[in-house]
Amino acid sequence: MTTKNGLTQFGTPREWQAQVTPNLPGVIPIIRSVNGSRPALDQLYQETRQSDDVVKHTARERATSRDEADLRRDNYLTAQAKEPSRRSPRYTMLLLAIVAALIEILPANFAAQVGGTDRTASYFITAILWLGLIGAEGFLAWTSLRPSRRLRRLAAWGMATYILALTFLRYDYLVTTGWPAVSAAIGAALLGLVTSIVLVVGSKALRSAQSAVVHKAKRLWRATEREDAARLRELTEACYQRDGLVDAYVSLISPQLMQVVASLPEASQDSAMSSLEAAVRAHLSAGGQR
Repeated sequence: MTTKNGLTQFGTPREWQAQVTPNLPGVIPIIRSVNGSRPALDQLYQETRQSDDVVKHTARERATSRDEADLRRDNYLTAQAKEPSRRSPRYTMLLLAIVAALIEILPANFAAQVGGTDRTASYFITAILWLGLIGAEGFLAWTSLRPSRRLRRLAAWGMATYILALTFLRYDYLVTTGWPAVSAAIGAALLGLVTSIVLVVGSKALRSAQSAVVHKAKRLWRATEREDAARLRELTEACYQRDGLVDAYVSLISPQLMQVVASLPEASQDSAMSSLEAAVRAHLSAGGQR
């Protein structure tokens, strides 16, 4: 297993790539001879080669998933680059805008109760006012992203008028419920300030949220990354299984390899044995001749 450009690549370990010492026979005749006389070892050999085929197939699938993930990542980065000011997570910013608007429910209910409406009617008007606040947040965010200065100015004046109207209704409600005029004016002004803050926070959250196009590109990229991670886990598992079978086969064929190197000078037997084992490993795990 080697690493290149931050990506894990599976292949023949370097220690398996040793060259067979000259004057040593090739390993394929030895493997054929041993497998022919030992059916159980031949079965293990076939299983090992099949396991190697699984590794190669899984590696191709992983390469495809990696390419797809890289393509999706490029698409996402390209889409994001077109909207550099909108980088915040979409769902998080939407939730922030809704939470900010929730603060306004009680003040909206004060404004809805002006005129002595019954409870059901006041709840209905409260819902309308609250949804109007949500819509105002979205409208402010939308106009802030438009190039027209006149449109942004119109939206700002419209929202200021909306806040003043709510402030007056709340003042009327507080006075009706017995508050002194000065205290009611201060209370209504503070509630109007809260409404202004809610509108500003909500609109800024929506304005900084990623657009639907960017969010979709990001979601597709993350989905392909998860798919690639699953393929990598499958490839890792397949390599472990293949390598375990290779180790088992090499350990069982080692006595025959030792007989081959027994005729060599004792000083070179260790290196020759290592070369033969490396050749067997390469044959079993690197697509050598069958």
